[in-house]
This record gives sequence, C-alpha cells and structure tokens, in this order.
Amino acid sequence: MCLAARMGSVVTNSPTTKTDGELDEVLKDVLGQASLPEIDSLLSSTDDDGWKIGKPFGTYLAAIISTLGRRSVLEFGAGRSSLVIATALDQIGGGQLTSVEHQPEFCRDDWALVAAIKSVDAQLCPATLALQVTRHGLMYRYRNVEQRVRSRAPYDLVVIDAPPGQYGRDSPLYDVYSLLADGALIILDDAARPSEQTAVRRWLRTFPGLRIALSDMSHGRGIVVLEHSGNKRRRFSARAVLGTVHDRMSARIGRDG
Repeated sequence: MCLAARMGSVVTNSPTTKTDGELDEVLKDVLGQASLPEIDSLLSSTDDDGWKIGKPFGTYLAAIISTLGRRSVLEFGAGRSSLVIATALDQIGGGQLTSVEHQPEFCRDDWALVAAIKSVDAQLCPATLALQVTRHGLMYRYRNVEQRVRSRAPYDLVVIDAPPGQYGRDSPLYDVYSLLADGALIILDDAARPSEQTAVRRWLRTFPGLRIALSDMSHGRGIVVLEHSGNKRRRFSARAVLGTVHDRMSARIGRDG
C-alpha cells in the first residue's frame, strides 16, 4: 500500500507541445537557467551529499516542470527531489506526484514538507526491490506498487534517479512505458556513468517510440532526456537481454570476489 498524501485536485492542463527541434532547443536553453529562490533554498545543502539530488539536476528538473508545464510526474527515488518537484508543481498551479522508493524511512522529513503543499496530489509508494527474470532480461524491479502506479497514469514526466547504481536502472522504464502520455519526457540522472548510458542504449533498442532529446554529460552528474512519441510498441532485443544477465552476474562476482 502507498502512503497517501492527497492534497487538492489534480490540475489537468495539457503540457506545452512542440516540434522535436523546438523541444530540443528548449531543453538545451533550460540548462542555463538560474534556479528560482524557492528551489535554490531547497538545494543549497545537497551538493556534498551523494545520496541527495544534486543542485544542477534539481535546478534543471524544476525548470522543466515550470517551462513545459508538466503536471503528472512519476519519480523513482524519493527524497529531496520529491520536494523540488512538488514545489515546482505548486509554482505552476499544482499537479500530481507519484514517488516510488524502496527505503522510505530515509525521506520522511522531506515528505512531511511535500504533504504540506496543498496544490499537489502526492503519493509516496514504498516498494521492495526484487531480482526477476522478465521479457527484457534479468533485472531488479520495484514490487508491490504496480496497481497504485497504474491507477495514477498517464504520466507526462518520469524522473529516474533510482534504484542505486549497483542494482541497475533498466527496469523502471520497462515497467511503466505503457503508462506514458504522448509526448512524455523521461529524465535520467547520473547519466555520465557507464551503467546509465548502457540503460539508455537498451531502452532505445527496445522502444522505437523513444528518442534522445537532450544528452549533456557535463551538467552535474550527467543528464539525458528522452521523449516518447506515443508509439507503445516494443521490440525484442537479444543484446539487451543478454546484457542484463551479464550485468547481474558481474555484480555478483564483484561482491563475492
């Protein structure tokens, strides 16, 4: 069961629609925007904490919400990022936030503040991580949240900042791809790391309806933004499947060794 923090009704205005070229330019321009004082104050103490959202990524995330009017956000990895998202949603009149987290005890303070933002319908969804064989390979998946996440779809923005690196970040997009709104954006943090870059390649092999709208490895810990065209078709990629098995076996050998 999710811990509900329902505040007000969800605002249903459509996000700003742009052509591919226009969207790419906006996403690039947003990288250079200064954060608003409300967002800046939330991120001022996070730079030296590897477990919290970095200031460059947090600033960018808030700017995407305000610039493109994204109002239904799904995030993997709750905490200070949840408060940044909720604050940005509040600044555009409200919206919906659904956060999946396997260690909710570490984000209680931030989520107490999220719950106080009345214009945002927010739910924190505690999950378990389980290694499973799936149609897309061997990967750690979030369990016990599927029904709640599905009930709050569609999503026009998905933020992937979890699971932790040793688990791999392939599974979140595989699990929620069918729940994306047409034109939805997927933002991946820590994208300069090889494992995250590998996840992006696997997603692109599997989903013909995805394209990279922005890739910047110099901003914070690296950011990739993908756009969903509305095409929900999936392709089978043997290379992607075998790659996930290799990753899990390599991680196990590394732990045992």
